[in-house]
Amino acid sequence: VRYALGGVLLDLSDQGTNFVATDSRRMMVSARQNVKIVGPPLRFILPSAMARSMLSLLKRYDQSQSVTLRMNHNRMSVSGDSFDLVTPSVEGRFPVWQSLMTAANGSLVLEATAGYLKRACRLANVMTDEENQGVRFAFGDKAELSSGAKVGDSSVTLTGTIRNQLDTEMIAKYILDAVSGWQDHELIEWRQQDGDEAMYLHLPDSMICCIMPLVTER
Repeated sequence: VRYALGGVLLDLSDQGTNFVATDSRRMMVSARQNVKIVGPPLRFILPSAMARSMLSLLKRYDQSQSVTLRMNHNRMSVSGDSFDLVTPSVEGRFPVWQSLMTAANGSLVLEATAGYLKRACRLANVMTDEENQGVRFAFGDKAELSSGAKVGDSSVTLTGTIRNQLDTEMIAKYILDAVSGWQDHELIEWRQQDGDEAMYLHLPDSMICCIMPLVTER
């Protein structure tokens, strides 16, 4: 099966509109409820380059302004007051993202601000190298990050409210990428049922980032 990982899925239905992107190790889902759907449910894979062009254009718009999307299974147009973009769909199938999201509301492990997560992950990245990218996140009486890379053997303490104990290994850069777009004061929830299962960062504005752990002997 050829999966289309180089695009953004627009999943439109009566239940809402979801924008989904994945690279097979992580997945970002943005749920939109303020989108008016006219027509039957539809799935469209938007090329990544076009998604970036749309983002650049829409940044100039006030949030109260609306845009119109017209699409079928292989073509989409996006129209605003001063622009009109047309793009074909990316060929291939998109992974079944809903099955991965069924565990998104699992055990709450940590509540922390975006600023604390950014600083901790940046420091943890210093302790990694190309061969040892994993960072161990140990949540107990406190939250500690450590790495087995030879370039560093120190640990980093993460400030936040620990709700449940957990021991897992992640690529800290993936977490940093997920939270980098949010203000330092904004609250992030880390949910994960088990250290060897997917973790879910509940972000502001109805967004969820799912990241797969590095499964190792701990």
